[in-house]
Amino acid sequence: MLDRALVRSVVGIPYVEDGMDLVKDGGLNCWGLVRHVMLGIGRHDFPRYEQYVERCSTWLLRGLDSFCTDFVPVIVPEPGDFVALKVPGEGEWHIGIMIDNITFLHTSRKTGAQIGRINHPVFRRVIKGYYRWIG
Repeated sequence: MLDRALVRSVVGIPYVEDGMDLVKDGGLNCWGLVRHVMLGIGRHDFPRYEQYVERCSTWLLRGLDSFCTDFVPVIVPEPGDFVALKVPGEGEWHIGIMIDNITFLHTSRKTGAQIGRINHPVFRRVIKGYYRWIG
């Protein structure tokens, strides 16, 4: 399980378009939230979004399925694994991070950073896969 104090510290952080730095931007987008958590658990090798997109622009087109070799698909997600979601009607991919085996942390424009359950009917329809960062 991800550290509960770390998870509690980010729940409610506002969603900010292009938000990559909580202090500078006053909020985070989905990649910024995941990166913030990864840094919080000591994974300082997890890149900023713009650094990674330069190497792996297919993320914007097809999602993590073709997102270089730094992410590997997993069938049973574990804490710290990533959840890839396809948001209907927006044409965008969305990313969250697993807290435990059924809950994940993500952010949305309406609610900011929040906890979701992978077995919730809304998320079951939009989750496209689980991935582990091996970069």
